[in-house]
Formats: sequence, structure tokens, C-alpha cells
Amino acid sequence: CACLVGSEMCKETEPILSFGPEGTYYSGHVHKASIVKKDDTLYHFYCATRPWKEGDPTNAYGEYRTICVAANKKF
Repeated sequence: CACLVGSEMCKETEPILSFGPEGTYYSGHVHKASIVKKDDTLYHFYCATRPWKEGDPTNAYGEYRTICVAANKKF
């Protein structure tokens, strides 16, 4: 994963976010990341997936998919 912070490029060798415990909304995988910086906060938007189960609001090819956000500060 490479990112641009200000005018400097950085490279991460380990996942920033990895999949979660079985049953969580991100137990399948996290992908399609986008990082936005506003003021002093970094927002990491991503798509999370897990196997679809009865009652989920969406079913995309047998998966429940949702857009998530993580940040370096509470918001």
C-alpha cells in the first residue's frame, strides 16, 4: 500500500486493516481503499465484505458488502 502524505510518499509493508473475526461485517476482506486528509485527521474509506446471511440488506454475488470508514482520531 502506498500513500501520499503532504508531498511525501510513504509505503506500508503490512496491511493497515485486515479482515475481522468470523461473522463481522469485514470478515471476508477489505479493499478499494481511499484515504482522505482533512485538517489533522486521516479518513480511510474502504469496502468491507463477508458472506451474505439471511436478513442482510444487500446480496452481491453471495456477499454482504458495505462502505466503512476508519480514522486516526475519534469522530
